[in-house]
Amino acid sequence: MKPQKYGSFKIVKKINDNAYVVNFPSDMAISKIFNVADLYDYHPPEQMYPDNNSGMRFFEEGGTDVGDEETKQPRL
Repeated sequence: MKPQKYGSFKIVKKINDNAYVVNFPSDMAISKIFNVADLYDYHPPEQMYPDNNSGMRFFEEGGTDVGDEETKQPRL
């Protein structure tokens, strides 16, 4: 079996120096008790563009990229 890492989950209880209880969603069929060697620190990804959600702005507010349909001339 291939080892897997799952998202960030809260540790709810320390059983001893080597065992911890992890708060998984109820639909996950995994034991909630883990050895400390199997736990990893969670480091959220750095935001690439901290001043803007996407870092790109495709359309300006109130504008259009095709022009006004009423004033378009048909191409022949």
